[in-house]
Amino acid sequence: MSGLLAGKVWQSNLHPDLKPLAAALADIGNDDGTSIYPSVAYMSWLLGRSTRSVQGNLAKLRDLGVLVTVSDLKGGRYKTTEYRLIESALPFREKWARNHAIGAGFRKTRKGAGCSKKPRSLQQERTNYSSPEPLVEPLGRTVREAEAAASAASAVEIDRAFKAIDCNPFGLPKFQLAWAWAYSEAAASQTDPVWSEVMEAAITRCSNLGVKVPRQFFLHKREIEAQEVKDRYRRTPL
Repeated sequence: MSGLLAGKVWQSNLHPDLKPLAAALADIGNDDGTSIYPSVAYMSWLLGRSTRSVQGNLAKLRDLGVLVTVSDLKGGRYKTTEYRLIESALPFREKWARNHAIGAGFRKTRKGAGCSKKPRSLQQERTNYSSPEPLVEPLGRTVREAEAAASAASAVEIDRAFKAIDCNPFGLPKFQLAWAWAYSEAAASQTDPVWSEVMEAAITRCSNLGVKVPRQFFLHKREIEAQEVKDRYRRTPL
């Protein structure tokens, strides 16, 4: 059982409807996400959800690339499907910080006085030190270093994906991760990808996840489509 991987699922930016199922699957498997053998009936009992709901959320996790089928895709009686949970496919989320809920920390004012816009420093705030940061202090420095390395790797992949369409990263983090995923999949499986089709796949993925696609991305897609058509019908010099 892997409480460490389940904790990383809870800390990710995965959709709230999918987190309980993904965390339960992670808790079943090993630390590397392997050896996950859940039955739909058991997960339905464990989460208190209908079998139809569990099956639908399993399909969504597979579409996101968070869950990969290892064997027996169709399942069936006495035949449990084996899955693997891919930690690197979990959507990135900023780490929780102490005083995060305080926000800017505006000063309290006397009744009738104007509101002061000057934020208070973190040292001036009263903090309850009896509650350590979740999955940071109990697990030690090695976990923080591993998470920092994973975040840096994601940032490099996102930057590479946007450089492929001649621009710097833009849009919300969820959109950036969706485009980076589509780019990585195409680069790994195709020798000469048609980038307009890869961008269309990213748009479809965002639509399925309810992620807003920036207008700038559609404009880049039009430019790339025009260039691809131009290159396709360009005559070879005699």
